[in-house]
Amino acid sequence: MIPLILSFVAADARLDAKLDDPRLVGSIIAAHVTDADGKEIFARNADLRKRDTSVYLREAYAPGIPASWEVDDLPNKYAAPVTAFTVDRGSFELWNEAGKLALRPTSYGVKIERRRAPEPFLRYDPFARKVFFAGSYSEKTERIDTLALPAPDEAAASLFGRLKGGVDRLPNRRPDLLISGRTTLETIAECLPPSDNNLAEHLLLMAVAKDGTLGPRPYETARKGMETFLYETVGVPAESVRVFDGSGMSRHDLVTARALTRILGWANGQPTVEAWKGAMATPGRGTLAARLSGIGFAGKTGSLDMVAALSGYLRTRSGREVQISVVLNHFTCPAADARAVIDAFVKETAEIL
Repeated sequence: MIPLILSFVAADARLDAKLDDPRLVGSIIAAHVTDADGKEIFARNADLRKRDTSVYLREAYAPGIPASWEVDDLPNKYAAPVTAFTVDRGSFELWNEAGKLALRPTSYGVKIERRRAPEPFLRYDPFARKVFFAGSYSEKTERIDTLALPAPDEAAASLFGRLKGGVDRLPNRRPDLLISGRTTLETIAECLPPSDNNLAEHLLLMAVAKDGTLGPRPYETARKGMETFLYETVGVPAESVRVFDGSGMSRHDLVTARALTRILGWANGQPTVEAWKGAMATPGRGTLAARLSGIGFAGKTGSLDMVAALSGYLRTRSGREVQISVVLNHFTCPAADARAVIDAFVKETAEIL
């Protein structure tokens, strides 16, 4: 009997050794072997369906929603909560799948709820984590909207395991995964042409964090850091700029056209100028895809309700390069007309200088 038991033990050890291959470190392994009569010969996690794992997360910053953003903007992708650890830039999509509403790539805990109402409607509440709707949809499959995740860091962590709440300290061992993200230049190149608000917020927080911790109030620290840089390094007058966020979404952000050309002029004298200009929107690309055709321009657009702006570097007909900034506020004409006025001014400047 003892030799037989030892034989089984030896067999288990040999089979375990095969599964304990270093190439599978960190993997969940399940295996089962029986004889012809169903008698168990070897088992490891044979009845495992799902292993409940917790994710411990420490991120560089997670301020969430800047205090001065408009509530009406918050359901939208462009106003997603700001967290260093995120997925799909804090967004997910609402689809009509042959008449049935669905969230892609997954719901991340957001529920879709039908309501009775006299008229069809569709509304997303990120705080309730629900999509409310009334009415019916066609049998075709199409994307309806791109929405902001209620908690991007929770959504990203859910791809690895389950967050159970806050902790005072992380486990006393090396992390299983370190995610450093894109370089600053790569992020700028992805941010500027399409005018990505979420990336703009990250750029502000990352830039200020290079000089130290952001502390418990990241945006207050970032605001002071950005304004100090603009006043002391760039030489922008203190009364000409007020910073509340990185994207310009806040209605508390203020800046003059003179301050913007000063910033452009300072950047033009830096060693990184070519990379800086190369990351901007240009005619036929990004937010200028259908604007300023044939004009030598690289810059950044800006838009809010009753606000339109364009700032950048313009190559004139004579070959001269100038910094230019146009900012329009509180106009009552259609936004397209306001942009047309800006473009006409830029074209005329290119022609006469």
